[in-house]
Amino acid sequence: MRAIHLLDAPVRVLDTRDRTGKVGADRFVRIPIVGPGAIPIESAATAAIVSVISVEPCAAGFVTAFPCGGNRPLASVLNRTKDTVDAAAAVTNAAVVAIGDLASICVYTSSPTDLVVDLTGYNGDGGDGADAGLLVAPVPPVRLVDTRPGNQQILQLAQHRFVGGLTIDMSTLSADPVEAVTINIVAVDPAAAGFVSAIPGACTGAAPSTSVLNMASHRTAAALTVTRIQDGHLCVYSNVETDLVVDLQAVLAPRAELATVPVLPSRLYDSRTTTRLDAGVERRITGLGVPGAAGAAINVTVVDPSSDGFVSMYPCGGDRPVISNVNSGTGSITANLTIVGLDASGAICAFSSSSTDLVIDAEAWLVPSLTPNTS
Repeated sequence: MRAIHLLDAPVRVLDTRDRTGKVGADRFVRIPIVGPGAIPIESAATAAIVSVISVEPCAAGFVTAFPCGGNRPLASVLNRTKDTVDAAAAVTNAAVVAIGDLASICVYTSSPTDLVVDLTGYNGDGGDGADAGLLVAPVPPVRLVDTRPGNQQILQLAQHRFVGGLTIDMSTLSADPVEAVTINIVAVDPAAAGFVSAIPGACTGAAPSTSVLNMASHRTAAALTVTRIQDGHLCVYSNVETDLVVDLQAVLAPRAELATVPVLPSRLYDSRTTTRLDAGVERRITGLGVPGAAGAAINVTVVDPSSDGFVSMYPCGGDRPVISNVNSGTGSITANLTIVGLDASGAICAFSSSSTDLVIDAEAWLVPSLTPNTS
């Protein structure tokens, strides 16, 4: 049984800004991910859960994360376009990366950039008691928080722009204590370039040292994060004034249903080989699943949308939820990691507010646990 183990707090395992010069074009960095200050040696970890950030890229391009020692996959983690470069914007995405040779992961960039990688947790065998790890409980995707006045939200927070820490009470999400969640965080029209962090517990006022989302001035941006809940609360911190949207994708608990099986990133779907998604029309995407899979961790990339907008991913068969997974600008290439349930045929549905191409890469499958944690 493969369980998720979250660190008490994210750990920065790479920051090339501490070195001389950026990572060059068509180069990769090897990151030791198991050992002191990272994943415990005794953990028998098979994959790392990381946040990958491209900082001040010199040219358009892409970044890929993969297990060292193997061939670099076709799939990318994040993309940089000319407008990103012109704005000197940092681009962030989460990734589930299998651990390769020398207990390391590798991060490749097609064009010169600084790279930052924060380690959030890891995937490995479940142990006993406190070491059992967390399984995934599928939940209908819902909008927990939307600070824009008058917009729908499940948790009744004050609706106004904010800067600093915003404490979110998660205790009402479930009758059982919520230990961790997978959420998509969207910064809407930030007043300046900045970052957002997610911290277990109520906000204390201290500025964090790691980030889950980086954004450019007045550009809406989104990123997924997996984070612990402490004493029923989560702190979301922004260092610049912004509106904030938080969408729930999954709940993690020892007695949940689904184990996580990481895979080498692989391309599942590319509308550029068929037809673009029409604006405002749901598209059913079939043939994605593996036998027995109930869900997936997928990297969703929006390519060349006709206007500013969003894409939502969700299980087919019901009403379209009020959520977004990728927020993108006209003509951009924007990616975000997404946790989504599959229907009985292994299909998911996609909705785009604008005409766009869509690319989907698999990073992990969610499968029923044969040995659920009982501690």
